[in-house]
Amino acid sequence: MASELQVGSFLIFDKHEDELEPIWLGRVMSNPEWKGQGVYKNDSPRNITFGGVTIGRGEVAIYVMWYEKKM
Repeated sequence: MASELQVGSFLIFDKHEDELEPIWLGRVMSNPEWKGQGVYKNDSPRNITFGGVTIGRGEVAIYVMWYEKKM
């Protein structure tokens, strides 16, 4: 499902165990390192690292901007 997201798509992350921030809202953004795409699927035979984050073989990474609600 994650591999089908497009730049501009919104997503919700439900974090049940966190009472202070139970739901997060994010938006898929364009990543220049991924040729402007917001989703990257690692089809290579090895792990790849972008900005200190390792993407394993066959894994999908999403470039997300999280929105914060000010209280």
